Amino acid sequence: MEEGGSKAPSMVAGARGSPGQFLSGSGYASSMKAMHDERLSISAEFARKNEQALQETLMQMSGDPNYKGYAEFYLNENCKMGLECIEKGDFKEARDYLMKALEDTSISEEARVLVCQSLLGIGYEVGDKDVLEKAMDRLLAMIPEKDLPKEYNRQSMKEAFDGLKRMHEITPQQFSEIMQKLAREHPGKVPPEMQEKMLEGFKQMQNRFK
Repeated sequence: MEEGGSKAPSMVAGARGSPGQFLSGSGYASSMKAMHDERLSISAEFARKNEQALQETLMQMSGDPNYKGYAEFYLNENCKMGLECIEKGDFKEARDYLMKALEDTSISEEARVLVCQSLLGIGYEVGDKDVLEKAMDRLLAMIPEKDLPKEYNRQSMKEAFDGLKRMHEITPQQFSEIMQKLAREHPGKVPPEMQEKMLEGFKQMQNRFK
């Protein structure tokens, strides 16, 4: 059967032709490639416009005292790269970018709080005691001493991190014996299943913070 001679508009680049022309041989392959390239172009343009819209929104937020810190955080290049690394699961590289942001004197305290919070999460993920301690120290330094609970003052935190560094001086067996002693001294308060969970948690902390 002879195909009709009517020309139908193509989905690609304004080309016209009969359906048979677009579904045969090299014509089909070139049409599919053109459609693929067009989709990529549209996606790239969409991403560019989204990024532009985001930047414009953040710039507007930076002028609002209530959102200034958030805007500065997301507009800062090191913070931006750090967040992208977190999304990819590359926590070590994210740590490096965010540590640079922590030392950036141009960002406000509000933005630095977000940097510290991000570093605390990353420090735990990668088992980096130094990053945890530095981020916590910087965070506490931004809060007036009189407003800090006693157990969260900078000296208490330093002692806590010193204890974390000495964690490997205690063996799992010694930790288990401590749990058993607590169970004897406080009947019913430290049941066997709790002892097991605490011992497992201790082992995990040792493995994480080597």
